[in-house]
Amino acid sequence: MIKYYEYNQIVPFKEKFHLVAITINTSNATHCYDISKKFKDKNTKVVMGGPHATLLPEEVKKHCDYIMVGEGEIIWPEFLEDFYQDKAKLEYICKEVPNLKDIPIVRRDLILKRYFTKGAVISSRGCPYECSYCNLKQIYCEQFRTRPIEEVIFEIKTMENKFFVFGMIIFFEI
Repeated sequence: MIKYYEYNQIVPFKEKFHLVAITINTSNATHCYDISKKFKDKNTKVVMGGPHATLLPEEVKKHCDYIMVGEGEIIWPEFLEDFYQDKAKLEYICKEVPNLKDIPIVRRDLILKRYFTKGAVISSRGCPYECSYCNLKQIYCEQFRTRPIEEVIFEIKTMENKFFVFGMIIFFEI
């Protein structure tokens, strides 16, 4: 029997849920589809979102009940409200650029043994450049945004460990 480990915890396939949410990156899409099937076979509703769902929504729709396309700050609460009122749509698409002000601080106590993940701090999103080889603007809203500096500093001060990482843009001169 295959056991699925996600962030150092076994996926609780034996438990009953009303809804399971799965974030998909392209590198783990097939694995996520397998997980989704196991839950759907138990009549559990599955919602999928993330970079792969945003890049290839038609593919992902075949493996879930609901799909989130684009950034989730606005559409996730809308979906949850609709779901709990039994009015969920099949597809939620981010149509406006989410503001990074007041985004929730990550519950790092829930991240087990993932030291680099524990130290990830969101300080910006998007990219101001137009590189032909990059699909970042297809995943995130096109506008480059920064999070308020005081919020980033506050979040860093709440971290137990003193090591953290920001997303980086590396420039190459050709």
